[in-house]
Amino acid sequence: MFFYRYLPLMPPLAGRVSLTPLDIYVPGYTTAAQYAEACRVVMREADWMVEDVSATNPKLIRNVFAAARREAPPEKQALERAIRAGFPRARTEGRFELRQPGPGAAEGVCGGR
Repeated sequence: MFFYRYLPLMPPLAGRVSLTPLDIYVPGYTTAAQYAEACRVVMREADWMVEDVSATNPKLIRNVFAAARREAPPEKQALERAIRAGFPRARTEGRFELRQPGPGAAEGVCGGR
């Protein structure tokens, strides 16, 4: 599974292992290389993805993470485009979107490198 944005407790609470070593994805903290690697791993290996849609509020992000100056750097946009293209929403549970890979889930949608 891939847990996206700010979900540090979700893997142990869900009884799942995250595919990526990061549990927080925030511009200004997460590097371009980390976003790119997450994209490749997720497109290649994820069976499910959980996204916290409440963590999209730029004001909330800036209040919690002072270094998050740019809300949408290119690397974040690339990962989110790949997620939208490759992982259609299967269902919504409160603030969480559950996504499964679709026909667009391919490492090539990540671009670069």
